[in-house]
Amino acid sequence: MDMYSEYEVQVSELRSRPVGVLETASQGERIFVIRAGRRIAALVPVEDVGLIEEVEDAYWAERAKPALSAQGDKPGTSLEALMTEVGHRREIYRRY
Repeated sequence: MDMYSEYEVQVSELRSRPVGVLETASQGERIFVIRAGRRIAALVPVEDVGLIEEVEDAYWAERAKPALSAQGDKPGTSLEALMTEVGHRREIYRRY
């Protein structure tokens, strides 16, 4: 989506016609929810969420590079091993 439009809606309007507001967002509009003159939330099209997730993934991949290069050839810990360890610790703490 190259172009988008923005729409502002008061909290009271969102409460009185939620289906209409959601329909507007589903058609590609970014909707900002306003309370006391300030933006407090946003409803965005699903496509925008996909773009946000791509940016987040790229950010965290970049942040991980120094740790991965510092690790060198040492083997990492698998998610399964980490989950097992965390689960084991929880069992120990539950006993006390």
